[in-house]
Amino acid sequence: MASHHPLGLRIIAAFKIFKGVLFLGVAWGVFQLIHADLGEVAAFVIKAVRANTEHRIIRSLQEHFVALTPSTLHHVGVGALLYSILLFAEGIGLWLEQHWAEYLVLISCGIFVPAEVDALFRHCDFFHLSVLAINVLILIYMASIVFGKRGRSARH
Repeated sequence: MASHHPLGLRIIAAFKIFKGVLFLGVAWGVFQLIHADLGEVAAFVIKAVRANTEHRIIRSLQEHFVALTPSTLHHVGVGALLYSILLFAEGIGLWLEQHWAEYLVLISCGIFVPAEVDALFRHCDFFHLSVLAINVLILIYMASIVFGKRGRSARH
């Protein structure tokens, strides 16, 4: 079966699947931390990245990390796992040319735009600007796909 799906949808599908793998890894890592000694983990990471433990921000991050409860870690892990499932559904659905996946991507991209705009106003930097720009471009592209199909089907 030859695919008639635009290359843009394939790229978005691959990007969603890649992000799904990343968030699955985050979920796995967080679940591994539930029964770990967070003080030892923090010390290992600080030593591995050669961070200055006398720096105020490093100390604050270490204190917050060590104070995480198993319940909090569980909730973060479940959230990352659920998000990875959503990303896999979007990516695989787009790859398999499912129209519901186009709507799902359109909705999920639209939901995150306000939070990304807020994050950009709080921390205006290249990273936040890039995340917002990519999401808006995907949103516009998906809207043209979804609403373009609806317009074409209404004319026929």
